[in-house]
Amino acid sequence: MEIMIYKRGIPTATAAVMLLGLCGTTATAQDTPKDEDAERGRTAGLVLFSVLVPAQAAAQTPERTSVLRYASLNGNIRGELHMLPPVSTGPMSPTWSPDGEWIAFAMAGDIWCVPAEGGTAEQLTRGPWYHFEPDWSPDGSRIAMTVETSDGLDIAVLELDGGEVKHLVAGGGVDVQPAWGPEGRFVYFATAGQGMDIHRIEVGTGRREAVAEGPGSRYQPRVSPHGVLAYMAPAPGVTGSGGIWTRSLPEPGNGIGAVSGEPVLVRAEETAYRARPDWLPDGSALVYVSDEAGSNDLVLIGAGGGNPLRLTGGTSHELTPRVSPDGGRIAFVSNESGPTKLHVMTVSGGARSSWQTLDLSDRAHLDPVGRLRATVVDETGSPTPARVTVYGPDGRGYAPLGEFHRVLTPTETHYFRTAGTFEVEVPAGPVTIQVRKGLEYRPVHHAVEISTGDNPELSLQLDRLIDTRDLGWYSGDTHVHDLHQGRYGLTHEDFFNDIASEDLRVAIALIHMDGTRLMGRWDDLTGRPHPLSTGEHILQYAQEFRGWFGHVGLAGIDRFITPLIGGAANTPFAADLLNADYLDAAREMGGTGGFMHPFHGPVDTPENVGVSEIPIDAALGAGDFYDVICFWYDELANAEIYYRLLNAGFRLAATGGSDNFSDVWRDPGPGASRTYAQLEGPLSVDAWLEAVRQRRTFATNGPLLFLTVDGVEPGGEIRVPEGGGGERLVVVEAASITPWSTVEILVNGTVVEAFDATDRGERFRVEARVRTEEGGWIAARALGPPSPLVADGYAFAQTGPVWIVAGGREYRSEEDVRFLLAAAEAFRARVAIRDRWATTADRDHFLTRVDTAIEVYRNLLR
Repeated sequence: MEIMIYKRGIPTATAAVMLLGLCGTTATAQDTPKDEDAERGRTAGLVLFSVLVPAQAAAQTPERTSVLRYASLNGNIRGELHMLPPVSTGPMSPTWSPDGEWIAFAMAGDIWCVPAEGGTAEQLTRGPWYHFEPDWSPDGSRIAMTVETSDGLDIAVLELDGGEVKHLVAGGGVDVQPAWGPEGRFVYFATAGQGMDIHRIEVGTGRREAVAEGPGSRYQPRVSPHGVLAYMAPAPGVTGSGGIWTRSLPEPGNGIGAVSGEPVLVRAEETAYRARPDWLPDGSALVYVSDEAGSNDLVLIGAGGGNPLRLTGGTSHELTPRVSPDGGRIAFVSNESGPTKLHVMTVSGGARSSWQTLDLSDRAHLDPVGRLRATVVDETGSPTPARVTVYGPDGRGYAPLGEFHRVLTPTETHYFRTAGTFEVEVPAGPVTIQVRKGLEYRPVHHAVEISTGDNPELSLQLDRLIDTRDLGWYSGDTHVHDLHQGRYGLTHEDFFNDIASEDLRVAIALIHMDGTRLMGRWDDLTGRPHPLSTGEHILQYAQEFRGWFGHVGLAGIDRFITPLIGGAANTPFAADLLNADYLDAAREMGGTGGFMHPFHGPVDTPENVGVSEIPIDAALGAGDFYDVICFWYDELANAEIYYRLLNAGFRLAATGGSDNFSDVWRDPGPGASRTYAQLEGPLSVDAWLEAVRQRRTFATNGPLLFLTVDGVEPGGEIRVPEGGGGERLVVVEAASITPWSTVEILVNGTVVEAFDATDRGERFRVEARVRTEEGGWIAARALGPPSPLVADGYAFAQTGPVWIVAGGREYRSEEDVRFLLAAAEAFRARVAIRDRWATTADRDHFLTRVDTAIEVYRNLLR
């Protein structure tokens, strides 16, 4: 298949929940936490320390903690990022009171309500937990909701008369999306098992039973007044999270087997967990969210299917629709201005000017609140972008209203970005603040007592640990994303502030296709830095090709290489394509390509490695860099294959790419995994990518490592006579704001020296003399334990190699060449069985290139 080049223009102590003026009632509620967890996400400061450290035996490998919180989702990254409810500074998930006079919604971790015609918003819940997804009971006396505790996501009910909060479903799992049945007897919800299933629980007795389950996932239940269940589930021939289905409900206690009739597929499309169907009161139609037009819009469709009627349009995202009890109006949220806002419109739709926007600026809080104002300043005293964490006296994270509230999943640390100055509304009392800015500034920790109302403005001074630019090293990230179907309307300005707040000098933002959805904007790919770029921070868009056998990044290109995806079943791009062709095409354009998040599973056998095309591409000479570090995957496993590739003679730069989704609330942010490249002149994207091509790099998620071998830095080469490898003086200068356990020196992938870094402070220097009789390569790495300062499962850094060439011959490890040969052969067998090519010519081209790669390995063994 010919690859086309497509040009585009350029929580905590127990806290009472006081329900004062509860949407027309007065009550007091107690939401009792399950344990004491107030210090979650808080860390102690670091002390400057510099020492020459002696060598010792290699330290134990750190145990990787999961970067995903909810084990019951079975590693479903998309489910955790896109399906679970967010702590949002704008309103989410509106629900109508039965009389249509009030709308309840989730905001800032609590449930609120506001008169449907506008007025004062009243707070209904408070800490220590976070509250989401309210649903008003048919009799108006209760609100069902999702509650995030330290154990998991529970289904709870708030009694509006008396204020009791009762957890109906608890136990550390994922139970979300509560919906009342029409009689008010049952609450339906989605629960995590092998996938997601729909259960219901009888509120009075606690009896629980499944009502929709099976292969795949079912979620977002809504029950019509006539007792028909609508929900989302897999649909034949559709990628993504499936389609909208309906089915009759079983009689209580009789289970699924008592259901008569088969489920009815109402609509199938790629929905990405956003559909949220809701019934019209007469059961004749459903309102749901569709992204078929390129943005999330509200759509009306008949209960039996047919042609959908689009109710909204434009580039913003309209989300979480709920139909009023009289069937005449829809409450929903839209992110047209960044954070979500609450709107009401008629059920027949209309222009944006016809929407009623509910002003939520007048808010009645349950307890006194104060306004925390602060400015973050750098070492010069100037305001500077940064990442900020604010924890209130209830142990919860807070963010400025209108800003993007996010959470770092490995540590559940809540945070937001600031351009320098911020204001946060927070419960009065003791508040803790942490400020971060990349890996070269020490974190700032500050405690303050917040009084009711205004408080004196704080100045939060950042202090540099190191400025790597003085050494010619500039930080970057080979793999960031701005738009990935998040709920926040992220602008270019927001994204650029993310980059600056993480002190990233270069951000390579990859546009790609997921199924048939473009993740990004066509016009952003120009081959030039984005106009927001400065001499300090540069944003440039590039492309990610997502093939069935791995993903590759294509940086420094000014045209799309199409199609943007391959091997995607049930799309026009179902045929398998060769990553090497894309890497070659990028190089022909003067670009740089490499391997993104290389391996997710075990790499102990050639068969396991053979699921990836990387051994093929490397043998074909395609690809310039290898992301040893990626937030989602195990660094040591990925490093193991990196070492094998180096030992087979394939010179690849060691890089780090985060693969973050900047508009998604559970996100580590750009630079969680980063690449430092050593430049020979001023900063530019071209110079930075050229340094990557020359392999003058190190990758890190925390520790900073500066390696020399006989004075030669990574990417360099030392030539010695045959058999004259001899001793080499290896020096590693190390600096880190994160805890670490060991710094290691490797020769051809084997640890030959290890230095204890535990309790050694922020900076130190190590030296060792190592022998390389056969030549090969020397590199260094650092490891450390999980930490709130590390946006990953553990701390890790890997330098690029310094090559030792003995007698003019490249070092080769027969063991590693044989391993990669076996992996390449396993890959060929796998793709031949898969047999998914568009034409015979495409098949022949694909297999011919694979066979060429296999022959490269065989020649290396001769």
